[in-house]
Amino acid sequence: MKKVQRLNSGWKVRKLESHGRLQPQDVSRLSMDTSSGLEDWIPTDMPAEIHDVLLTAGLIENPAMKGSFGETTWVSECDWVYRNTFVSHKDARRFFLHFKGLDTLVDVYLNEEHIAFHNNIYLPLRVDVTGKLGDTNNLLLHFHSP
Repeated sequence: MKKVQRLNSGWKVRKLESHGRLQPQDVSRLSMDTSSGLEDWIPTDMPAEIHDVLLTAGLIENPAMKGSFGETTWVSECDWVYRNTFVSHKDARRFFLHFKGLDTLVDVYLNEEHIAFHNNIYLPLRVDVTGKLGDTNNLLLHFHSP
């Protein structure tokens, strides 16, 4: 029997200066550390587009309001990292991560291992992670500035 575990809650997001693929030490630090002097992580639920996260957190004005679009252009010029920790259920033989809409360019890391790159919001991404899950797992999505 197929079981589905949704990862809609418990996410956190933060800004990164734009750059290429993360180095292993960066992935480790971003996956685990909550007090490394980095900007504060913003809690959110998924799915959530970064402008909506920042608007809900009161960090930007609504870009749809007349005259405020220019004040939020910096958002698309930065990279953004979303992370979540989840417990896996060991009663299945196969495990997949299924993403229904990853916008722009994104690297996906599971337990500090790069498992996928995706660049098409119109196509879902499905990654077989059988054998890659522990009891507790760290999922990191690095969205690159276009």
